[in-house]
Amino acid sequence: MKSSASPQLTISLVLPALNEADNIASTVEDCVHTLERVASDYEIIVVDNDSTDNTADIVRQIQSENGRVKLIHQPIRGYGSAIWTGLKAAKMEIVGWRDSDTQYRTADIVPMLKSLDTCDVVVGHRIKRQDPSHRLLFALLWNFLNRTLFGFVAHDMDCGCKIFRREVVDTLDIKATGAVFNIEFLVQAKRAGFRVGEVSISHQPRHAGENTGGSLAVILRAMREVLRLRLRLLRERRPSRKPRPTRS
Repeated sequence: MKSSASPQLTISLVLPALNEADNIASTVEDCVHTLERVASDYEIIVVDNDSTDNTADIVRQIQSENGRVKLIHQPIRGYGSAIWTGLKAAKMEIVGWRDSDTQYRTADIVPMLKSLDTCDVVVGHRIKRQDPSHRLLFALLWNFLNRTLFGFVAHDMDCGCKIFRREVVDTLDIKATGAVFNIEFLVQAKRAGFRVGEVSISHQPRHAGENTGGSLAVILRAMREVLRLRLRLLRERRPSRKPRPTRS
């Protein structure tokens, strides 16, 4: 039985995945459970970011049972490039992504979808992050740095759960390939005139696999990338928002 969402709602959900063999099946199942309730049609695009485990094999097995699940192999590693590859391949009216680990609940996109009535981009806001203390500390410093460089866009810019209208993908040209992708996506969306909103969502402990986002090397690289992003945006023209096609 469908929820109160529009019966014409179609959704593409992208899952970037790097060595998520222990999580990907349950994550896809969680996505299917929610999307079948809220959308008239949907697709789940898993972008395998050159995993060395059997993540891709698991997705292929799921794909054989559910044609709405799609697999893309991204040979060049990069969180941002994996997401962007999936977003560019998406075909539905509403597009978004969520991380492939088990720290997010796809059901949280239901209130996010309602916010699309007044916004073009909706960002999840993790009220109580279930991460190690060193990651929480870095998140505070990271948010402060980004607000200093770009102004306020959202409380939780790095949240791995976002949804938006298809025209956002059609308008933007994101160049960041790593962790700074989240920042560039939101900053460029705001520069293009899209309305950015946020909805509080839950966050759960990671049950399996490793999160590499808190390593010192990743942190230092992200800081270099965000400074380069600021310099690049000073030189570039603002993206021009494309008008929505008129429906007959």
